[in-house]
Amino acid sequence: MPRPRDANGRFAKQGPVKIAADPDIGRSSDAFLNELRKSWVRHGAATIEKVRCDRPHDYLRLVAAGLAKQGEGQVDALETLSDDEIAEELRRILSRLDPESAETGA
Repeated sequence: MPRPRDANGRFAKQGPVKIAADPDIGRSSDAFLNELRKSWVRHGAATIEKVRCDRPHDYLRLVAAGLAKQGEGQVDALETLSDDEIAEELRRILSRLDPESAETGA
């Protein structure tokens, strides 16, 4: 059945869609999270190390996201730094990831 349209030809607004509760969804979510936790315990540290070595840009993104999450509700550290201090910190981080690119400023 096609959705009704308003006077301007746009789809008419409808109320919230009701979805029947499915008890299997909760069980499958729990099973998924349990498997994810077990995988993390077995492979987490090795996976982080592999990402750090093979994909340093993704590793840096993860670190930044983790630090941002940790600092929620606190004063943004970047707000307290000058542009020169931020640039120096970025050079320091890049030199740890790829010493050659930090020297050239790439």
